[in-house]
Amino acid sequence: MASKTRTPRQKRSIGTRDRIIEAARVLFADEGFHATNTKRIAARAKVAIGSFYAYFQDKKEVFLAVLEEYNRAIAERITFLLPDPHGLADKEEILSGLIKEILDAHNLDPGLHREIALLAQTDPDVKRIMEKQESEQRALTVRYLAAWRDHISVEDLEAAAFVVFGAVESVAHALALRQTDLDSRRLTRELTAMICRYLFPAGTYKPT
Repeated sequence: MASKTRTPRQKRSIGTRDRIIEAARVLFADEGFHATNTKRIAARAKVAIGSFYAYFQDKKEVFLAVLEEYNRAIAERITFLLPDPHGLADKEEILSGLIKEILDAHNLDPGLHREIALLAQTDPDVKRIMEKQESEQRALTVRYLAAWRDHISVEDLEAAAFVVFGAVESVAHALALRQTDLDSRRLTRELTAMICRYLFPAGTYKPT
């Protein structure tokens, strides 16, 4: 069924929609998806409940808009700059910087991250969006490894990207969900060492 909500075009309408999304983000992060309702979102955004329904059909639709903004913020923080395939002296610095950005990006809003992780297990739309995001990030990881194709010891780049991305992503989730007391600097250092030892031939990597 086609949505009856409108797409904002004027600056004022866009501002109203953005206020609703931001209000929803705060409530979802602080109180959870199930404890939040459309009336509270509208009140926090300082708009009439009728205005809320002019832009969103229900709280799930606004949650998906919040999720889209959250994923965009993470993508902007993660800078996938392809390294020079002919110069490997800076491989540790490049990987360390990338891992740090991923860990920091996932820790932007721990409360919201928790709600996304929970809903991804039960809501097919949230699950689909997160799987698409992860697929895109793995594809970028493949491109990253391809730049070092002549220097790394692994042959199956797609499988290697899945392993590398999975290792970093699992640590990022643990940090965001407060499942560890270890700080991100220590975890970044050890992840960098582990991935370098996995990717590069024995004897070519010496941790600094």
